[in-house]
Amino acid sequence: MLDAEVASSPRRGPILRGLLRLLELRATRAEFSPFAAQRVERLAPQVFVVRRGSGQGLLCLTNLTTERVDLPGVSGHDLISGERYDQVMMEPYGRLWLENCPPQ
Repeated sequence: MLDAEVASSPRRGPILRGLLRLLELRATRAEFSPFAAQRVERLAPQVFVVRRGSGQGLLCLTNLTTERVDLPGVSGHDLISGERYDQVMMEPYGRLWLENCPPQ
């Protein structure tokens, strides 16, 4: 039933495939284990930030606003898009999972 619903909906299919891709990506990373270290960091009031894992770990950022947010000094490789950021500029409601991102 779900397969038919996804196949017949131009909106639901891409959303479900995107969510499944994120879940598959999370399953490959030790930083997303429920037993991995995690802490909330403050980089900008508009962005919710959680550092997962020990050491550099993985920096998970979510822009909670309708505005672009510049995060000077934040860089890394985004696991979701595959892009490398020398300086992060987050799009409205954007999210990044950055690896190789030193603590601030």
